[in-house]
Amino acid sequence: ETVGLSFAVCYLCNPIRDKPTKTTLCCCLFIPTTKLAILSALFRDVSHGKQSKNPERNASFFSRITYSWFASVIALGYKRPLQREDLFELCDDNSSNTVCPAFEKHWMNVHSSDQQAGHEEKPLIESSDSNRPSLLRALWSTFQTLLIQVALLKGLADVLAFISPQILKLIIAFCENQPLFDWNGPTYAVALLMAAASHSVVLQVYQRFNMLTAAKIKTAVAGIVYKKALNLANSSRQRYTTGEVVNLMSSDAQQLMDLALNLNLLWSAPFQVLVAVFFLWQELGPSVLAGVAVLLLVIPLNAVVASRIKQLKKRHMKTKDRRVKLLNEIMHGIKTSLKQYDNKYP
Repeated sequence: ETVGLSFAVCYLCNPIRDKPTKTTLCCCLFIPTTKLAILSALFRDVSHGKQSKNPERNASFFSRITYSWFASVIALGYKRPLQREDLFELCDDNSSNTVCPAFEKHWMNVHSSDQQAGHEEKPLIESSDSNRPSLLRALWSTFQTLLIQVALLKGLADVLAFISPQILKLIIAFCENQPLFDWNGPTYAVALLMAAASHSVVLQVYQRFNMLTAAKIKTAVAGIVYKKALNLANSSRQRYTTGEVVNLMSSDAQQLMDLALNLNLLWSAPFQVLVAVFFLWQELGPSVLAGVAVLLLVIPLNAVVASRIKQLKKRHMKTKDRRVKLLNEIMHGIKTSLKQYDNKYP
């Protein structure tokens, strides 16, 4: 409505554009109404005449970045324990009904392309086969748009993180000069506030999108493994224990989720180190090389610790397989004993 009012004002003032007074009045009316239209679009939630199952779909921009659309659930949880009916339904993009079929489609495309290239069909669970279809390629084909968006948000957050110290450096230099009055001081203060606020907003948006993308990857992998487990033949069921299948859907899928959460650190961490060393060199000079030397010395130690953790995880996974298998045998024995007891004492 406000945008329509702005265009109506301009249209009505158009025939008298040659008069300076009328033109000034037209501009004074057009600019505030346009700003009001932008602010109303940012703050107002969109309504389609009926209550949505998930208010995030129709939330405004500021409602999304402040999560005010979720405030009702938080207030209700403060008053009493939440029930299943109190929570919102997932958006269609985040639902397993959308994620799993999309990933399965790309997985089948990768599988068929590898078969056409001359690879033989191999079981999904077998890990020693180097000719099996690439799971990473299927994941990239499915979630490449989301992964690129998350990487861009991470890069923007890293850049904004280095802007605040530079503005603070300008403020310190401004205070050392001690001028009587200069507009640079308030400008630096406002810029520092905007940079810190922008960094906080972009960082939380990145963390949320990163968590959502990682959760979708875990859901897609767990869903396709579960579907494969339901369609296994009897001969294949004898080759793989229930513990292995359960671990694929839980532990292995969780490891893929952890990988997706920390994937951007592969390029973000070196970028942050290089930029930090560059700015520190300007302030400290060659003394910054002492910190760089410490970082380089810690790298081999981290590699040794990571290798040890990997070995312990392998042993842990084998132990979990034996535990799940033993629990299944115990439950099966309990069921058999109950049937025999029921037949003996009807």
